[in-house]
Amino acid sequence: MANVDPIDFNRMMQEIDIEEAIVVINSKTFTTAETMLNAKTVKKFIIDHYSVKYPDEKDHSKFVEAHMCAVSTNL
Repeated sequence: MANVDPIDFNRMMQEIDIEEAIVVINSKTFTTAETMLNAKTVKKFIIDHYSVKYPDEKDHSKFVEAHMCAVSTNL
């Protein structure tokens, strides 16, 4: 995602099967507000998706871990 526009995000996610997707968040420092907002938006999307699919599941972190990763030069 090149911006934080929610309309662009929703259009993009309509084209993606989240259950087959890996989301790579790429940032030099993870201090940019837009990067963090996009990461949080994707995370919420994943949690919302699996909350509907598995309503009795209380811990959705395993779904986020299965579909998101981060790349950075910031050790």
